[in-house]
Amino acid sequence: MVKSMTAFGMGECDVDGRRIIVEIRSFNHRYRDIVIRLPKRYAVLEEKVKKLTCQYVARGRVEVSVQTEEGPGPGQRLELDLDLAKTYFSLLTRLKDELGIKGEIKLESIIGLKDIVGYKEDGEDIDYAWGILKPPLEQALTAMEQMRIEEGNTLRNDLLDRLAMVDELLDEIKNRSHTHVADYQSRLYQRIKSFIKDMEVDQSRLIQEVAYFAERSDITEEIIRSKSHISQFKTMLDHNQPTGRKLEFLLQELNRETNTIGVKAQDSIISHKVVEIKGEIEKLREQVQNIE
Repeated sequence: MVKSMTAFGMGECDVDGRRIIVEIRSFNHRYRDIVIRLPKRYAVLEEKVKKLTCQYVARGRVEVSVQTEEGPGPGQRLELDLDLAKTYFSLLTRLKDELGIKGEIKLESIIGLKDIVGYKEDGEDIDYAWGILKPPLEQALTAMEQMRIEEGNTLRNDLLDRLAMVDELLDEIKNRSHTHVADYQSRLYQRIKSFIKDMEVDQSRLIQEVAYFAERSDITEEIIRSKSHISQFKTMLDHNQPTGRKLEFLLQELNRETNTIGVKAQDSIISHKVVEIKGEIEKLREQVQNIE
């Protein structure tokens, strides 16, 4: 099964007066790279979040973001950080004096500063916190997985269409390879005749030259190997495991065989078809970079 590395998933839930929103984005990456952003209260769960995410992702960059919209829940109380308020007041007083600002520092100027007033936890249990976070996380991961599969099916169909085009071009090259040796013999004979005019052509020498050309330009093995790579590629598209890097390797090998065909054939028609194949291989490579 082909899976795309580019996807998005979201999950959310309401528990104990708090709303938890999990968003997951995945992108192309050569290896697995998981980035997790958690609110402070859930920071201790980072390893659990990462472990669960790894069960869904084998390759790609994955960004997991958790946000909370909270009200007072069980075990929570509204609390004033008096020490922090005193520090803020001291800094504001110093700033006022340094800048020569007149007037008093009012309560509303302090109360809105970060972390002066907030909900404080009474030691929430880790297992309890994980029980709250895990359901929306699994919901987001499942949504991401579904999107990766759907996009993967689209990629698979496109890859198969392009492989069919390459396979067809290889058949055309194979058919052409059976006649281009004879064409070379005819061209060589005419060239020699133009040089020596009415002199007799050494037929045995001509046959040796053509035989040498035929041996040097034989592309049978390259075509066989190319078709083998295509067959392996198609088989891997149906594997139930990540195959992106293996597919990249097969395309490298297919490209190498194609280059060799172009060099050995020394035929304009075959060279044109080689250019077409290389164009399709490049498009295949671009698509494979999206596959896990």
